[in-house]
Amino acid sequence: MKNTFISVWRIICFAAILALTGCAATPEFEAFSHKEIKHPAPLTTSMAAKGQLVYLDYDYDSLIVYHLQEPLNMSFMVFGKIIVSDHETLYRGKLEKKGVLCTKSNTFYDMLGNAVHTSCFVDNGRAGKVDTVMTASETTWFEKPMNRTIAYTNEKELFISQAQPAKRELVFTGYADGQLSFLYREYKNNLKDAAVNQPLFVAIESFPAKKEIKGLSIEFLSATDAQLNYRILTGFQP
Repeated sequence: MKNTFISVWRIICFAAILALTGCAATPEFEAFSHKEIKHPAPLTTSMAAKGQLVYLDYDYDSLIVYHLQEPLNMSFMVFGKIIVSDHETLYRGKLEKKGVLCTKSNTFYDMLGNAVHTSCFVDNGRAGKVDTVMTASETTWFEKPMNRTIAYTNEKELFISQAQPAKRELVFTGYADGQLSFLYREYKNNLKDAAVNQPLFVAIESFPAKKEIKGLSIEFLSATDAQLNYRILTGFQP
């Protein structure tokens, strides 16, 4: 009976605190950054050996994200529980002048088992480990030391969907019998797995010769099966 009374009293006190405070602050997250690389530059005389890139085009928005190396499941005061799996994506930001890694999904569960708020791990020194977690009601953030230190890792960049691919590349694969051969690749959702991996062939009667490949305008100066000399006139078109 006594323990029940104490628990009820704590909840009442907690509600009173909330009634006297304003809205909880919102974490300020790092923004996506734009990356654009087009190589080589137009009108530059260039050389590609067999198997090397003729042209490379990066154009995407990216953000580094993070994951805990092991899951966290811990009670948070008397108010509920924080459950963050090692698959949960964490985003870097600032909260109440602290460096934090935060979930964007609700990972704080109230006493009824409802997921009601996000949670943030304190990461002031960017030391690769966290030992303090925060969560909030509608009005106030609360902080608690974790029962252990957990390391986190940074993961591959995320890409915002765009009309054009995130990465395009043209690879020289040889020259024989008056025909240049290439491999054209497109990467749409990440930089590891090509969504398009297509062999291409260009007939050349004599050098120099101006041709267009997938909207990429190239002047071919000379070629052997082992080496291609060329100039990019204009890059890939959208």
